[in-house]
Amino acid sequence: MPEMEATKGKIDLFMNDWQTMESEIKQTPLVQVADLEIAEQTPESLLSQIILAMEEPFKYRGWELSNEDLDEEAEDLAAEAEAVEDNEAEEEENEEDEEKAKEKKRRMGDTKHFCPVSLKEDYVLYPGLPEHAVKYQEKIYYFSNPEYIDQFLKNPEEYVAHNEPLQAPPLRVCLLGVHGAGKTACARWLADKFGIFHIQFKEYLQELLLPKTKEKIGLDFVEEPEEDDYEIQLQELQGLPQTTTETEDEESKQEVEFTDEEEAIKASLMDAQPLPPEILDNIVPDWWKKEPFRSTGFILDGFPRTPDEAQYLSEQGLCPDIAIYIRIEESDDLEDGENDEGSEEEDETANEDIEAILEEEFFEEEEEEPEEEQEADAIERMQNEILERFESERGGIEGVQEELEKISIPLAEINGSRKLRIVRYQVYCKLNPLVENRRSIFEKCYPISLPLAQKMLVFSYKFPSSFGQWDPVKLKEGEIIKPAQNYENTLFPVIHRQYVYFFSSKKNREIFMNDPIKYICQPKPKPPLPVKIAIVGPPKSGKTTVAKKFESAYGLRRLSMGDAIRFVLNNQPESELGLQLNWHLHRGLTVPDELAIQALDVALLDQVCSTTGVVIDGYPVTKKQVNLLESARIIPVKIIELEMDAKEVFRRALLDKESTDRPSYPVHDSPQILAIKNSYYRQHIDAIRTYYNKERQNWCVIDASQSKWWIWDKVLQEVQGIVKEIQIYLERVREGKAASIADLCITPEELQYRLGEFEQYCPVSLADKGELVDCSVTSSLQFAAEFRAHYYKMASQEELDKFLNRPEIYVPPLAPRPLPPQNKLPQKLTAAEVKALFPKSAEMQGYCPVTYLDGKQRYESLVPGNNEYAAKYQDKLYVFESEEKLLKFMRLPEKYWNLKLPNKLPPVREPILLTALPMAGYLEQGVATSLIKALNEVGCLKPKFPFLSVRRTALLFVACHLKAQLF
Repeated sequence: MPEMEATKGKIDLFMNDWQTMESEIKQTPLVQVADLEIAEQTPESLLSQIILAMEEPFKYRGWELSNEDLDEEAEDLAAEAEAVEDNEAEEEENEEDEEKAKEKKRRMGDTKHFCPVSLKEDYVLYPGLPEHAVKYQEKIYYFSNPEYIDQFLKNPEEYVAHNEPLQAPPLRVCLLGVHGAGKTACARWLADKFGIFHIQFKEYLQELLLPKTKEKIGLDFVEEPEEDDYEIQLQELQGLPQTTTETEDEESKQEVEFTDEEEAIKASLMDAQPLPPEILDNIVPDWWKKEPFRSTGFILDGFPRTPDEAQYLSEQGLCPDIAIYIRIEESDDLEDGENDEGSEEEDETANEDIEAILEEEFFEEEEEEPEEEQEADAIERMQNEILERFESERGGIEGVQEELEKISIPLAEINGSRKLRIVRYQVYCKLNPLVENRRSIFEKCYPISLPLAQKMLVFSYKFPSSFGQWDPVKLKEGEIIKPAQNYENTLFPVIHRQYVYFFSSKKNREIFMNDPIKYICQPKPKPPLPVKIAIVGPPKSGKTTVAKKFESAYGLRRLSMGDAIRFVLNNQPESELGLQLNWHLHRGLTVPDELAIQALDVALLDQVCSTTGVVIDGYPVTKKQVNLLESARIIPVKIIELEMDAKEVFRRALLDKESTDRPSYPVHDSPQILAIKNSYYRQHIDAIRTYYNKERQNWCVIDASQSKWWIWDKVLQEVQGIVKEIQIYLERVREGKAASIADLCITPEELQYRLGEFEQYCPVSLADKGELVDCSVTSSLQFAAEFRAHYYKMASQEELDKFLNRPEIYVPPLAPRPLPPQNKLPQKLTAAEVKALFPKSAEMQGYCPVTYLDGKQRYESLVPGNNEYAAKYQDKLYVFESEEKLLKFMRLPEKYWNLKLPNKLPPVREPILLTALPMAGYLEQGVATSLIKALNEVGCLKPKFPFLSVRRTALLFVACHLKAQLF
């Protein structure tokens, strides 16, 4: 076609030019050529192919570890050693072997020292070999064989972690030991403890043969021929024909034909012969590769038994996480054998009578029989058999250990000669870290010195973690206050992946290195808050000791009133406040409280106080100082009172005088001065405690007679609790959620000013139950919360939790029930207020409406109320039977207020004077009880006075009894 000729010409021209250009491009090694087939391709598919071709040269590629890589690694280690100024890390490493130290610092890949291909393909933790190493993305991977190296290099991204760490297979354990070591009992207990399978290898082999043998076989199940002989002899003595069951059984056993596989299994059970690989292929791999064992894990009891079986595991890539050998000595095995023989003595004594009869009846036949084996010979023979079997099994286990060491399987030996519970506990301690730290089995941490960590962070070689300078282990344990960074608090850094973590102690560093995933997955620490606390107490109670501990451990500023005054004199001597302080001090006068509070206010403006926090030591001590602190808006979030009696004060003063750490200058701690200080403190502390408990609810009393460590723990617990509450409050308010306001030092006036629409009634109880629960009966803010800048009080913790979860549905406009108007709210009345309402009378003629309605409005439920329990509702007065009934009415007034009395009412119970009763009634109400007691005593004692009749004696006794009881 003429139209195609022009196109073909252009194509030919392009191909000629491209050949020339391609030859020039190929001469440049920096440019690569990619050929793409455009036939039947869309522009989008061509674009994706072009992008892949462009990204191909920039992809990471792995290579086998070479000598150049090892030299480079050695140079890095040498440079690191030169940069380390802290010699602690070097000293630890010098004690170890040089190769082990290098291996410890080597930057391993995402599977640590395990083969990544075995993990991906077989789901097995196969320890790789250093001679089969590959470097990929600056990380080193070990492999179990060269074939897996080639497989990894073809597509390394398939075997490395991407967004999440690789998942480790479940726990797999081989439990080894000779016969009688107790490995089966331990394995059963451990399997139940860890929730994994217990596989007893010999029992599994027995189950394979049971369908044909009908009974278990092996050295442990050989029948004793003596029992059969006894049965035959008994049948002959009784004149019974001998049965042929045994011969039939023997014939049936001879008729059973075993396959070659079953013969090998039988030989293994009978003679402890190793199983050939062909048979093991049908048994062992299923425990690693098939469910439910693959995803659950197991303890393999009694396998491998021989070096050949251990070599089979290595060749098939079936590696356990650990092999545990329960080791016992020859003497332990012999003791078990003697115990088994002792149980047979009872059977021998039980057959003595039968033997005596046999000697009489078959005396001649017994002479022809060969001599029986003596007991001592039998014991010696059995001991030799046990020892021979023990040595054989122990030799096999030693060979197994050697084979497992070749493939770097961890081995652990446990002394099995101790009690079973101790052996089980020791094995549990070996395995428990493998279970608890399972998520971090592929993680590797590298401890470094603090200067090296700081250099890495400065040069951005590594990055700071999301925890900053916080200790992740302490943060997990509930640490709230950020620790101080000073020379007293040494930090121990660790590199994990690309981040640097800091720890307050070596112990915490080791805990983190065992399971880093556990600690890096916790929430980030909340922003630190400046903490303002005060510590008060009698002299020698430990106020300064606790304050200094906060200063050294957390960097808080310790401020006594003397420190605050010295701060102003040193930093602002020419200020008006400084001049006034100097004027008083130069004249030997005490600084007035007003100036002292001003000095404290200036000292609190220091950077450490405003960013980290402050501990006010020993202040306030009078009610006037409390008022001055309130006027200056200096409000500690927690005031710790260290309570201690005077006897303990003087005892500690005597101990301090005997101490060698006393300062060289004179100290005002004589008994007279201490007595005055203690008396002055106790004179004012009650008023201070009462004020803060009522207004701020931030007072905490701690027993100072305890040890200093106990006191520090209690104080720290209280301070961390309040800091945590404040952090949660700020976080929830910032997110627009409801937040608890307990322990926020809110005064009753501030609470009243910011109360929400429900005032002091619980909005949750009103919305869910329709009950008016008045929370003003208590001033505590334990169940109070803030939402949308308003305060709400709840009846209990349950209601508070509901409000914090969904506050919108309990406040307008979504609240189902609004609070009734003030004139429709019930009001409690005292007895005096009830009298003041005279002549207004109680509704329902004074009967309790709650008792009447709850009693289903029956006649018996009409109970008069008591003026002590009264309430006013909708301008009506109600009286109740008890406090419980009154509270019920206050919660549900609409339910009880509008009741009608029945037509028939109980008679009015009017009081009658005792003297107004007739003689019979007077005696009944006045002396009836005493008279009955007197007559009862006469009947019981039957007295008889001399020279008087019985009747007169009884009358005199009754008269005397009445006189003693009534007068």
